[in-house]
Amino acid sequence: MDLGCVNDQNERGDFGLYKLYSGSSANLPVYTGLLQPRDRLIRLDMPDRGGRLTHVDPKTVLIDYDVLEASAKLFKLKLIIAGITYYSRCLDYFRFWEICDQHNASFFADMVHVAGLLATGLIRAPFEYADVVSTTMHKTLLGPRAGVIFFRKSSRKMTPDGNKRGYDVATGGTDIHLFLVDLRNRSITGSQAKYILEEVNIACSENTVPGNKSAMNPCELRFGTPALTTRDFLEDDFEAVAQNIDAAIELANEVKRMSGPKLADFKRIICEDRDKSVKVEELRCEVEKFSEKLPLPGFKEI
Repeated sequence: MDLGCVNDQNERGDFGLYKLYSGSSANLPVYTGLLQPRDRLIRLDMPDRGGRLTHVDPKTVLIDYDVLEASAKLFKLKLIIAGITYYSRCLDYFRFWEICDQHNASFFADMVHVAGLLATGLIRAPFEYADVVSTTMHKTLLGPRAGVIFFRKSSRKMTPDGNKRGYDVATGGTDIHLFLVDLRNRSITGSQAKYILEEVNIACSENTVPGNKSAMNPCELRFGTPALTTRDFLEDDFEAVAQNIDAAIELANEVKRMSGPKLADFKRIICEDRDKSVKVEELRCEVEKFSEKLPLPGFKEI
């Protein structure tokens, strides 16, 4: 990683660099080094993007920094974590630092999902404000597997297309490489949508949204662009990807009208109904034909 992105935005002091083999092994020493037993921390959590101590506005799904500050004061937080695993907007690192500074909490920025964007200067880095920063080398930096701790010594194209097609994109869009789609207005579950997308060779992951009754039955899908930009996908290519995703979701709706809410019945219809299985196969062939036009890095060397 080019440490220029650290030095250019680092006004509070130099950073040390500690290398490990993964992101989880990088985060653990941060927790054990900054916290004592029974100390309290807060981070964006998957169930409600704010856990029990939620600091996300339920309507906009954006971080409410005033609520975060109130939580820091009420619970006497010792560590505040800024990360973007389930959040598609840029973080206000200055506001995080301001809250931490006022309430005597350490500020830990986990930038694993946006390290590539930070290194190239496309979005602002947290080094100017955070006490500790962690990342990995093998996600958006596309390097060898490794975890990194920095410490002080003293998708936009697919998202607007999704909005245009009537999808409810969390926070109304994205500032980074990932975005999240709420499927409740499409009358299908995240599990059903993910299954049919995987059947046509489109990868995604399930996520819960504020108001979900159960984390076992999520209503949101998360999509990211790094694997595609690595293959030289351009804006028009992402529009084609969005069209294929939309076609898969529409097909999922057709299947659900026959199967009902249960995933097992949903899978059975895809396998047993001739018309639906043919449509799935046709869409899979279309996705594969499109993707074969773009190079897969390292494939020729295998």
